[in-house]
Amino acid sequence: MWIYSGHYKINKYKQLMKALFLHTELSGYFLSCVEHLSQKEIDVHVIHWPINNDAPFQFSTDKSINLKQKNVFKNFEELEQDCLSFNPDIVYVSGWMDKQYLKLCSRFRDRNKLVILAFDNQWKGTVKQYLGIIWSKIFLRKKFSHVWIPGVYQYILARKLGFNESQIKFGLYSCDQKRFSDAYQSTLKQKLANYPRNFIFTGRLSKEKGILELYEIFSNLTDDERNGWKLIIIGTGPLKDLITSNKNIDVRGFIQPQELHNIISEVGCHVLPSKIEPWGVAVHEFCSAGLPLLISNSSGASTAFLRIGINGYSINGKDLSDLKQNLLKITRMKTSDLLEFGKNSNKLSFQITPNIWAETFVNIHNN
Repeated sequence: MWIYSGHYKINKYKQLMKALFLHTELSGYFLSCVEHLSQKEIDVHVIHWPINNDAPFQFSTDKSINLKQKNVFKNFEELEQDCLSFNPDIVYVSGWMDKQYLKLCSRFRDRNKLVILAFDNQWKGTVKQYLGIIWSKIFLRKKFSHVWIPGVYQYILARKLGFNESQIKFGLYSCDQKRFSDAYQSTLKQKLANYPRNFIFTGRLSKEKGILELYEIFSNLTDDERNGWKLIIIGTGPLKDLITSNKNIDVRGFIQPQELHNIISEVGCHVLPSKIEPWGVAVHEFCSAGLPLLISNSSGASTAFLRIGINGYSINGKDLSDLKQNLLKITRMKTSDLLEFGKNSNKLSFQITPNIWAETFVNIHNN
């Protein structure tokens, strides 16, 4: 962004910042955020893990962003040389699971560079986490100048790892908020005329997502209980052979993230009954798309985007016995109330956007 002062044009961000991202698995929402960062006259270099065969995402991004798969480097020395020659002002690393990334973080902290640790792990108080705190104080903490987390469920862990208030930043994740909000606006007239009575679940078909319980409960609803509602399931995973289409459930398999907003006109409520869900960017996506929400309280995103009785209802992630009760709350709602819930969801979605994400990143550097 450029501003004028007298006869001089001044770059708000002072000089061309160079940002290095050491990323695990890429996502479309992450690239959307990075594109907004690149638009702020910032040189962006992203190294990432190879695409996961279980989720064969296809990405396209701004050509100004330099993307490299980590496996193009024959060894750590080549990776290190690439990163050091880029000479970033600030480094972002997604989590602490990649030992080579951690070695690079040490190299850059030794050079007095800002290094951001990004994670979405929630504090659970397990033995493993207590041991991790000891490990952090000895080996991990000194590698980072800041920590970036998505929300309040991660805050306790960040503090226990030894980071103080000034080093902790919120708002790690944002969906492509404009894309989904635009889909809300473009489908609103259609929904006013004929509200779509379809729940939608998107995600990995695995036990921790609560998908088996959702599938079985919905399959066993009576016609009166369903009241014309059906369930659309999008995703793949280890349980895919157990979850098949029937007259009330449409299983569509894997789709590319950029195609997701195309089905907003078909759906009337997002349901996510996860038993374990560190965050859940899909919650933000469907919140932006103006849908009522049925969200597990295990999802970190529920703290930001769910207001019970205002735009949806909470599911007990530790005991899904209340899932049917919450499904029936939606199937029994009047269209006018569903539309009001959707309107409230869309309003809530603006609290984090890719541009806000990019501004947070810049502020870490400038402050």
